[in-house]
Amino acid sequence: MIQFWRENRFNFLRYLASRFLPEKDEEFIFNNGISMVAPKGSHLSFLLWEIWHRQVYNPAGFELRPEYTVIDIGSNVGVFSIMAAKKCRRVISMEPASLSFSYLKRNAEENSLRNLDLRNIAISSKEGKIELYKGSNILANSTKMKNNGEIVEIVNATTLSIILKEIGIVDFIKMDCEGEEFSVFRNLGKEELSRIRMISMEYHEFPETGKVDELIMSLERFGFDVKIVKAGGSNLLYAKQIVSIEGKDMNHTRRMIT
Repeated sequence: MIQFWRENRFNFLRYLASRFLPEKDEEFIFNNGISMVAPKGSHLSFLLWEIWHRQVYNPAGFELRPEYTVIDIGSNVGVFSIMAAKKCRRVISMEPASLSFSYLKRNAEENSLRNLDLRNIAISSKEGKIELYKGSNILANSTKMKNNGEIVEIVNATTLSIILKEIGIVDFIKMDCEGEEFSVFRNLGKEELSRIRMISMEYHEFPETGKVDELIMSLERFGFDVKIVKAGGSNLLYAKQIVSIEGKDMNHTRRMIT
């Protein structure tokens, strides 16, 4: 971790002020000009380590490319979205929680990212209004896992099917939506899934969400190679389309579960 911070040097004194002064947000301003800010208690340093250094959403074979159109579902304060927007042609960033979205918007503005399309909305199994429940920390809210049952707010929701019809072909989808991922993909068919090239998600397997085996079977049935990785307390699913829209084999390896 020390090596990561050496390679991504930042204003240390400003970080200390943001870390220990009660009225300050957590803030990192890197020497390369990128800045990130989040409310206290959001574990921003951990998110930067996981997403920027460990590349948990971008292992070998899932790297981001300049020509990509990317969808970030469950953007939080934008750690992945900011990174993706620096590398890719277009990023559509979706975050339902008003507090998280306010920091996402601030981070996009402070980094002057014109290719970042911000949407204050949840991705769910249907359109309309849905309840957002309080999670384990200030920003880890969920539309699916009720935890103690405390409702943070009522948010707008749409479906991934509607988004895909609007955008067309999507090269990369990153997803971390605290249990909603199962219902999102349960409602997608062959036509919608054929528009997606790669999926990288953290999944949350609870009685009220679903089973990952169901998700694997659904994706494989529609031409995806799927890999599951369980590490560091996180459950990650990587899926890559191995059959094109025309049904032609794209020569990827078959599924491995580690």
